Amino acid sequence: MSAEIINLRRARKAREKARAAETAAENRARHGRSKHDSERGTVEEHQRAAHLDGHLRVALFEAPGTPAAAEPMPAPVAANEDAATPAPAPQVSRGEAMEDDDGFGPGSAS
Repeated sequence: MSAEIINLRRARKAREKARAAETAAENRARHGRSKHDSERGTVEEHQRAAHLDGHLRVALFEAPGTPAAAEPMPAPVAANEDAATPAPAPQVSRGEAMEDDDGFGPGSAS
């Protein structure tokens, strides 16, 4: 009678691999979708988005020659703004703002 020699390390690794495959199958059944289902869902999502975009009330691109394409829309104006809004003051650094002709700034010699 001849006994079969078994490599214990290989047997242990094979047993762990089988357990991991069982756990993975359970997790896939519980949580996941197959690759086919995932790709199919993505395609259906794109089709739904395209279908909704086709039903927009405002066309994104007007045909040439239509009144909306020939004339751009004016920019919205706030209720409190008028055409004579003063220009903003120029930005100056802190040192420039303190120097003036009265002789009391940091640039004046006393």
